Amino acid sequence: MNGMDNLLNFSALDEAFRKLSENPAKLSVVLGLIYLVGLLCVSSIPYVYWQFFERKKHQMAVAKGLKAQEAVQLTADATVKQPSSDSMPTPDQAFKLMRTRRTIFPKDFSDEKVSREEVERMLEAANWAPTHGRTEPWRYVVLGQEGMQAFANVTLEAIDRANLDPHTAAKMRGKIENKRDRDMLKTSYLIVFCMKRQAIPEKVMPEWEEMAATSCAAQNMMLMGTAMNAIGYWSSWNAAAKEDKDFKRFLGLSEEDQCLGVYYLGKSNAADSYRSARGPISEKITWV
Repeated sequence: MNGMDNLLNFSALDEAFRKLSENPAKLSVVLGLIYLVGLLCVSSIPYVYWQFFERKKHQMAVAKGLKAQEAVQLTADATVKQPSSDSMPTPDQAFKLMRTRRTIFPKDFSDEKVSREEVERMLEAANWAPTHGRTEPWRYVVLGQEGMQAFANVTLEAIDRANLDPHTAAKMRGKIENKRDRDMLKTSYLIVFCMKRQAIPEKVMPEWEEMAATSCAAQNMMLMGTAMNAIGYWSSWNAAAKEDKDFKRFLGLSEEDQCLGVYYLGKSNAADSYRSARGPISEKITWV
């Protein structure tokens, strides 16, 4: 719009106000309307601001709520809720489970088999063992019948490669062959206990601590198995084979990792016939 247009518009306004001033009644009405419009505009400002900030608060609350839901979901996926005191076993129940655990040999396994779901539950219990630095060094190789036979044969080959005198080698071979041809046939699963030396490379703990953590995990596993009548025995396995490179490679271990033995797992109706005793704990405690 150019200057001439502006000038014409202002002239028109001047003419309109001049005519209104000649008619006081009309002028009063127009001024009253202008006042009301102005009053409405001014009074609506707080309401507009209130609506604006309420909308912002609502948007922030929704966003915060979604983030909170996502955080809760992530937490639920990564952790297990701490059980309430009402759901915890009593001290007597926990102690009974520990005292009930037994080493049961394959000769007393029944024909009933341990299910894969039961094994998974046992290993989940193992996963909650104490671990310094949360390195979680325990590893497991779960062998079915074909895997057991292959594992036994790999062990025999490792014995043959070891620098052993013929008598010792023959004795070792005989033991493994008996386990392969007798014990393993009655076993539902053979669980190989392994310790990962550098489970977290930036957190290399003393080796004895990692072995202790893996042993604690084994105890957790066996206690859970006891509660389900999924029992067995922990064998240290063959010492010569456990240091063999091909034996470790079969288990997916590096040279510095360790095999801490195997667990023969099965079901048994003879567990009650296995008696056990412990010497007085008072003889094993020093109070200072």
